[in-house]
Amino acid sequence: MQRPGIPVMAVVKAGGFGLGAERAARAALAGGADELGVATCDEAIELRRAGIEVPVLALMLHADAPLDEAIAWGCVWSRPRCGICASFRGRRRGWAPSPR
Repeated sequence: MQRPGIPVMAVVKAGGFGLGAERAARAALAGGADELGVATCDEAIELRRAGIEVPVLALMLHADAPLDEAIAWGCVWSRPRCGICASFRGRRRGWAPSPR
């Protein structure tokens, strides 16, 4: 049950759990999701390239993630992940933390 004013995040990682990331994302948004969660930066970038414009939160990071490209596409991470991103790349400028 959704409470008024509380955003809903649909997690569409792993290629939309086999359905296709874009297809699953669009269905979730049509069903009322306000934002999307994915596992990796690559998955977030895939949704951006497909024209998805709502916030997309990358839940996990790895050392060779395409962080610069994800930043350019406007992907977001949780605040704790921003510190990890900074340590991977040795800088803090440009990171876009999630407001939550």
